[in-house]
Amino acid sequence: MFQFNSLYLFLVSLFSHFLLNLSSVDIKPFTKMLLSIPFTLLVLVSLNSKTLLSRILRSRVLIFIGTISYSLYLIHLLLFDLLKKQLGDLKDPQGIFYFACIYIFASIGVSSILY
Repeated sequence: MFQFNSLYLFLVSLFSHFLLNLSSVDIKPFTKMLLSIPFTLLVLVSLNSKTLLSRILRSRVLIFIGTISYSLYLIHLLLFDLLKKQLGDLKDPQGIFYFACIYIFASIGVSSILY
């Protein structure tokens, strides 16, 4: 099991509070402090390699997406605009589903090539 001390817990709490401050939503400081507690617990639980959350976060799919995440970030908007121009304005649920599938697979495919 992962051993942590109070300094580590404080640093994780401080980091989560920092992330909440970056959000554009106007939240009261006390609420931000309360919201940082579940995030801190989530990080601490994921550090134990025996938990289900830890196994999910260490899955090959998530590691692969994390590896290509920067190229995915760079290409996603361009692909979205190109697909929208090609497919037009979709209003039916089936068309939106097809658009989402093509968009996700194209984004991951192009990003893995560019990586």
